[in-house]
Amino acid sequence: MIGQVFFALWIAAITLGGVYFGQQMVPEASAGENVAQDNVRYNSFKTDLFAIPYVNETGIVGYVTGRFTVKTVASEEAALQIPLNTVILDALSRHFYAEADNLAQPTGWGNLSESMAGLREIANRTAGRDVVAEVLIEQLDFFDKNSVRVRDGHTGARETGSIGFATLRGGSGVGDHSVILAGPGERVTLSHHAEDRMIFARGAVKAALWARGRAPGLYSMHDVLGLAR
Repeated sequence: MIGQVFFALWIAAITLGGVYFGQQMVPEASAGENVAQDNVRYNSFKTDLFAIPYVNETGIVGYVTGRFTVKTVASEEAALQIPLNTVILDALSRHFYAEADNLAQPTGWGNLSESMAGLREIANRTAGRDVVAEVLIEQLDFFDKNSVRVRDGHTGARETGSIGFATLRGGSGVGDHSVILAGPGERVTLSHHAEDRMIFARGAVKAALWARGRAPGLYSMHDVLGLAR
């Protein structure tokens, strides 16, 4: 019983920690772009990067991260009784905490339009008025807990099963990517070195041509290259 209570408190602490982190990462709503359409004036602003932890009975499974462009009705925003960034943070936290289970699955990224509509509805329900007109995705990712991307100040081995990621940028390097299998006294390295950014441009054009005429959805280069399972 004590163990169950402790676990519940631990889950709550982790969730609140993620929300606090999100609060620091969502900026104060700025005036942004002010555009009139159909005699209605809209504002827009971009959120900064946020992170919401996905937690189940085993602990932290991963993190949903992203940033969005939020389009608001100017007159409704002006009438808000609570700060807009608080409304957006609350909506992000509640929506993606509920959606994390889907986003953690390869097939869970299907209808992002419905997901963004759900996010808008939560924000407007929190605000008590139809202040958010549209939410557009700038970036949306799910990172498994085994994906270790920050090691500042950490020493010693990573946890069993985790994979370390490191970034090196500088000089005239276009793109160097390596997979390193490191063991005691030896390393096996598989590397790719890009000499010209045109290879990335050709890939982008190929993907755009492949996507032309296809149904709305979330695709990856696995689909473009015929590698999707």
